[in-house]
Amino acid sequence: SANSVYPHHGFYDYDAIGGIVDRVVIMAYDYNYKTSPAGPVAPLWWVEDVVSYLKTIIPTEKILLGLPTYGYDWGEGIDTATVTAKRLQSLKNQYNLTESFDEASMSPYYSYVDNNGVSHQIWLENRASLNTKLEVALDNNLAGVSFWRIGNGFTDLYDLLAERMTGN
Repeated sequence: SANSVYPHHGFYDYDAIGGIVDRVVIMAYDYNYKTSPAGPVAPLWWVEDVVSYLKTIIPTEKILLGLPTYGYDWGEGIDTATVTAKRLQSLKNQYNLTESFDEASMSPYYSYVDNNGVSHQIWLENRASLNTKLEVALDNNLAGVSFWRIGNGFTDLYDLLAERMTGN
């Protein structure tokens, strides 16, 4: 049932919301978050599942797909930190980050060891991962995309949107 797949969906009356709003932003991020284990912030399969579910309730022309412009830096035994583009560049300048890409979630991630010997993983988005999520919005005829938050200096997203918009 929908309750077992989306156990929190009962908190909102999506049918009523869809009937009265002009647009609704779907927060398709924070699948993994500050207090969860390390992992993708917005795995593609999950974004697709969220859109598939909500478009059965809310008209697609009212749905804005929320995209993240940040990530998280998980370290063993320390508090998880939010990573913006500026913070990522600072970490790249300070440590030897190894970049990888998880095909299952279509998400990039980095690993490094800090000066205290603590192993870290950073999961966030990049041009390729964001493009796949933008394709989900386009393929499902959604009203558009939204993102959290504009001041994070996440130029991959801004450049991608500018290119896609001028292509139309």
